[in-house]
Amino acid sequence: MKVILYAAITANGVAAKKDGNSDWVSSEDTASFNTICQKVGCAIMGRHTFEIYNQMPVNQWPNQEGLHIVLTSRDSLNTKHPKILLATTPVRALDIAGNQGLGEVVIMGGSRTFGSFMKENLVDEVFLDIHAGPRTDPRLIIVARHQEPAIDGRNFGSL
Repeated sequence: MKVILYAAITANGVAAKKDGNSDWVSSEDTASFNTICQKVGCAIMGRHTFEIYNQMPVNQWPNQEGLHIVLTSRDSLNTKHPKILLATTPVRALDIAGNQGLGEVVIMGGSRTFGSFMKENLVDEVFLDIHAGPRTDPRLIIVARHQEPAIDGRNFGSL
């Protein structure tokens, strides 16, 4: 199973504001992300990311016709999307994708989900769309100095 981690982050390592908003991402980067998700056919996300997407119409999801796997400890989630499966661990999510006949997945966030796949050494490729950050909220830069990086690169030297 090929695992692709795809993240849009600011230059100082922030993946989203506290409310989940990442409105600094360009339309070109959104289109690139959507294309990869649709090509691969399976997007894996954490529950918080799911809750953000679940507020949108299904036609605005990056993988609107494909499978989405949500990492969660919950037994069920209310959703408008017809192809949602739940997994409790990254390994279980990959098993589910493999059982659906898929050979690749895209990890689409959030930062805890990115970290859980990286920690288990499951990521094969990393795509980063790096942005200067939102111009409308300069406080984000101050907050970001106290956050852990979205991706721990300590093991990249062994790749």
